[in-house]
Amino acid sequence: MDGEVVVIHEERTNFSELQADLGRGDQDRLLYFAFDLLWFDGQDLRKISQLARKELLKELIEGNKLKQPILSIASTMRGTGRRCWRRQVG
Repeated sequence: MDGEVVVIHEERTNFSELQADLGRGDQDRLLYFAFDLLWFDGQDLRKISQLARKELLKELIEGNKLKQPILSIASTMRGTGRRCWRRQVG
């Protein structure tokens, strides 16, 4: 799984809070956001579409009933970068 470890602070990911928690050895707020599945069961999935990989990732996480601290980001935004940016920031 490709993803990122984050700490949520005031409803947003916060890198400085992540650094502080790691520096103290605290792990209670760590979350892993999985956003891609590049290899599975010995197979290289990079040649199939990202949408198909995200669907496989979602099925893998849900099928194994994985919950926090592992979260799937399987949704995909569609459109141009500028249009998606405007949708996110208002």
